[in-house]
Amino acid sequence: MPAEFIVVVDDDAAVRDSLGMLLEAHGLRVRDFGSGVEFLESDAHCTAACLVLDYHMPEMTGIEILEELQRLGLSYPSILITGLSDPMITRRALSAGVMAILEKPLPDDVLIDAVRIALNTVRPPLLS
Repeated sequence: MPAEFIVVVDDDAAVRDSLGMLLEAHGLRVRDFGSGVEFLESDAHCTAACLVLDYHMPEMTGIEILEELQRLGLSYPSILITGLSDPMITRRALSAGVMAILEKPLPDDVLIDAVRIALNTVRPPLLS
C-alpha cells in the first residue's frame, strides 16, 4: 500500500512551505501544489489522505477543486483555508464536503487538530 500524504494546494509558495513544515513537524507526510490544475494533473489522488486547500487561487478555487474531484467520483477529507469570511463561501464549501473552514491567519494547533480529525474520518467514495 502506498504511503499517504496530506496534500496542500495554495498558490502562495510561502504559505505552502510553512504549512508543509508545520505538518511535517507533527509527523505527517506532505505533498504540495501551487494550483488546482497542477494537483488534478498529478497522481496525488492515489496517495492523498487529506486535502488542505486555499479558497482563493487564480485558476481554480479550493471549492472548484473539490467539485471537480466529485465529478471524478473522488472524495477526501478536506479543509479549506481562506482570508475571507463569507457566508456564501461557507455554504458552497459545506455542500462540496469541506470538513472545516479555517480563516487566515490560522493558529498552528487549529490546523493540526483539523487535520488529525480529518485523518480519523472514514468517508466512503462517491458513487457516479
